[in-house]
Amino acid sequence: MVSVTNRLIADDARFLLVAQQTLIARCMEDRGFLYIIPHIPEDPFGEAPHRFWGPDPELASQAGYGIYDSQFAETSQPPEDPQQDAADGTSEFEGDVPPGEDTGDPHGDYLNTLSAEELQEWMAALTGTGENQIVVEDAGEGGAAAFMNTDGCVAEVETDLYGDLTALLQTDLLIHNLRSEQSERIDTDPRFAQAQDSWLRCMRSEGFEPEEPGDAYSIALASYEELPLDEARSFEIEVAMIDAACVEESGVNRIYLTLLAEADEYIETEHAGALLGLRELQEHAVQRAKELLADG
Repeated sequence: MVSVTNRLIADDARFLLVAQQTLIARCMEDRGFLYIIPHIPEDPFGEAPHRFWGPDPELASQAGYGIYDSQFAETSQPPEDPQQDAADGTSEFEGDVPPGEDTGDPHGDYLNTLSAEELQEWMAALTGTGENQIVVEDAGEGGAAAFMNTDGCVAEVETDLYGDLTALLQTDLLIHNLRSEQSERIDTDPRFAQAQDSWLRCMRSEGFEPEEPGDAYSIALASYEELPLDEARSFEIEVAMIDAACVEESGVNRIYLTLLAEADEYIETEHAGALLGLRELQEHAVQRAKELLADG
């Protein structure tokens, strides 16, 4: 199944992501700015998505959701990212701007050194300016639109890799529609609703009042504003352990993954031609990336 994220399918997905970021970094350097390549997972599609991220029961019994350790414990480190131990895979691009750590915003420290005017110039160099924007609107009922500023490094690299930007934005709208159709099939399936209701009942039977599935983390986080620190930490662990048990009891993640596989199969069957076009688009971009990187 095509993972309809960033136009990518599993084959060569990581190579293309790293290549894209490397080319953006080169473009920014040419324009006089630093661009730090963000951390890119070894396998971007290596773990199937879950609708709810119930904590691991063993970790929950020790650290809850990791809220205390990451935000309140002076000597504690934030929860480890299991992907940090994996090779970042950018050695083939040695000599370019080094990749950043997986901090969520690898540019934070650098951008803090810029003045307001310089920051505006950095953003314009990266994403372009509104007066040079192209917009493609979806003709369907949803009325979605895709846009891109044509004078930034992102657009420059996208053009180099994929070709015509208008056609590329039309592809993005196609992906948006496929993802919407996939989500709708899952969300309207009665098996999913039953699993969500089961999770809610389980949590409420333990004395908690989540408004919707997945609220347990927010309940634990709010306790740090209402309780002494030690009590809030104990409460966090309690909520996380019950959350993990309720996720397991309700089977909500298992059912979600089952429905996701069924939705994938449906999309593959009903939209085979569109998915073939996405594969061909990626194959072309991979070949262009290899040529551009070889040119240095």
